Amino acid sequence: MDLKEEFERGVEFIADRELQKIPLEEVRKFTKGQQLPMIRLAVMWELNHCREDYSYFRGVEPRTIRDLWYSVVKPFLSRVEPEEDILKPKWSRHRTQALSAVMSDMVLSGLCKYGDFRIEDRSRPKRRPYDWDKLKVGRFDEVVLFIEKDASFPKIEGLADLLGFTCECGKGQQATAAIEGLIDYLRDEKSYLVFCITDFDYYGHLIMKSLGERAEALGLDA
Repeated sequence: MDLKEEFERGVEFIADRELQKIPLEEVRKFTKGQQLPMIRLAVMWELNHCREDYSYFRGVEPRTIRDLWYSVVKPFLSRVEPEEDILKPKWSRHRTQALSAVMSDMVLSGLCKYGDFRIEDRSRPKRRPYDWDKLKVGRFDEVVLFIEKDASFPKIEGLADLLGFTCECGKGQQATAAIEGLIDYLRDEKSYLVFCITDFDYYGHLIMKSLGERAEALGLDA
């Protein structure tokens, strides 16, 4: 079963039911007791809830994936997973990492956006031109620069302000939520020159390759 088919079945399964009131036996049968399908089911429920109730986020600050973990996913998994698993060391850490991967896969597959959950990545330094209309002709507003190392960011941000280009720090591997936020910020009608500064090694190559693939999957014309 591919992700899209599982998504459609999941939406039908949860329908209008409260997530925490779905019988335990039904949940375990639907997910076959597997961790990732359980996490995806909780995410699908929250997505369905957000899309149906437009007042859900009224007056609410932007969230993080960690907020989604504590408010929806953790309470659900704490009910449906076996107690012996929940009591294992690093249970929460492993599940939050799995949640991040699940969210990224769903977004890159076009099933949802982080914005649907009002999730924003605020953990990485960024520098963006504040007002496109005030930028002078000839400045570099079509340039986007990604930097792997956060230690290098302070050396670049002043130049970004001076020349008017967008600069973002990945702190290693750039988060899919951060890429989505950047694409939402950029003008749709423009094409961009995207540069990536990484270590000249195997992992630096993987970071650059992954960044390009995910930016293209999310619709960046570069």
